Amino acid sequence: MTPRRRQRGVALITALLIMALATTAAVQMVYRQQLDIRRTQNVLARDQAYAAALAAEGVIRSLLQQSLVDAKQPIRQEDLDEVSAQFQSFSYWGVQFSLRVEDLQGRFNLNNVVAGDQASPPHLDIFRRLIGKAGDGEVQIPINGSYTDLDRAVADWIDPDLQGQIPGGAEDDFYTRSVGGYRTANRPMAGASELRLVLELHAGNDSEQAQRWYNALRPLVTALPADTTINVNAAPAPVLASLLPGISTAEAESAVEARKDEPYEDVQDFLGRNAAFNTNDLDPSLLGVESDYYMAIVTTQAARANITLYTLLRRGPPPQVNQGGNAGAGGQPAVGGQSGAAQAQSNQNADALSVVLRSQTRP
Repeated sequence: MTPRRRQRGVALITALLIMALATTAAVQMVYRQQLDIRRTQNVLARDQAYAAALAAEGVIRSLLQQSLVDAKQPIRQEDLDEVSAQFQSFSYWGVQFSLRVEDLQGRFNLNNVVAGDQASPPHLDIFRRLIGKAGDGEVQIPINGSYTDLDRAVADWIDPDLQGQIPGGAEDDFYTRSVGGYRTANRPMAGASELRLVLELHAGNDSEQAQRWYNALRPLVTALPADTTINVNAAPAPVLASLLPGISTAEAESAVEARKDEPYEDVQDFLGRNAAFNTNDLDPSLLGVESDYYMAIVTTQAARANITLYTLLRRGPPPQVNQGGNAGAGGQPAVGGQSGAAQAQSNQNADALSVVLRSQTRP
């Protein structure tokens, strides 16, 4: 091979190498560009889905607030289900929506098990019976677990002290020794999902078992920021059956069916139409026929983005403060000295719905 031919071969190899490098660089640039485009599309779609969820939440608040203002009788969970069914699935401007409203006072409020800084025996009794009725017979949740009695363990999770109830309570030492990684909250639950942490200990650190128990209890319990009554116009049969010992599932379901024909006007109406509950053993002050807390659940899908927004709504006027913006004595909002116009505005806001909590995971 002559030197000239040898040089031509080297030049050809060099040209092929340069072309390969250029092609690789071009492919990489196109790939990164497509990746950036896809990432931007996902961000925009997620923002669109979230903005649509906020807009739908506003629609739910307006509709529910108007319903509360116009209602001539107490609103039942069945009424909310009927409205939710109309918005089960629809599309608007390329976004798929699903809306639902739940009456949270139809559930047992876990924070009620502690009154002040002490366990509340009547609520502990109701919760204990509710534990036995959860799961529709498919899941059995024992009151007495590996380390704790579930009702007392929940009370210890909420109460402000570090002294466990005897027997069956559990404070920090139980969780740090047996579960590890967290301590008791020693404050009211921010959401019913905190129950999952107590169930982890109750199940002897068996996460799968704890999750099964939580799934069984979740439709029946809530965690609200104030003491609440159980709304008999919204409570499902297991919650009603837990109000008294000896109430059968059939009797509780009969009470649910009775309100479908006509809602209970007041607690005495509920007791009068359901003889099984009309005993001296049931404290009427634990019950109610209206609710102050609702959960709006909005699911939106925009392109590849899916958002589920859980919003806790509270019924009633916002807290009033004095002109200086300071709370009154004891940390309570100052409401004294309201003018006639302010009082009229307060009355007008009696059915207003304010956002207490907004989360993309169920609280």
